[in-house]
Amino acid sequence: MYKIVSDTDAAYLAGIFDGEGSVGLYNSTDGCFCSVSIANTDHRVIVWIKSKLEFGNLMPKTACKRTKHLA
Repeated sequence: MYKIVSDTDAAYLAGIFDGEGSVGLYNSTDGCFCSVSIANTDHRVIVWIKSKLEFGNLMPKTACKRTKHLA
């Protein structure tokens, strides 16, 4: 069962997802699956989202090594 959030919280969540979110479709040996993620440097924002939606997983993202491109 999904939690019903207030209109204000839904609008805030939509704004965060618009700016920080992504949707991915992936193939695996078990079939196709969808991943929805939101990344943010402020852990409190992610915890707030989890508390409002009451589902999902919190996973730390490893820092990526940036490739330097030469002009």
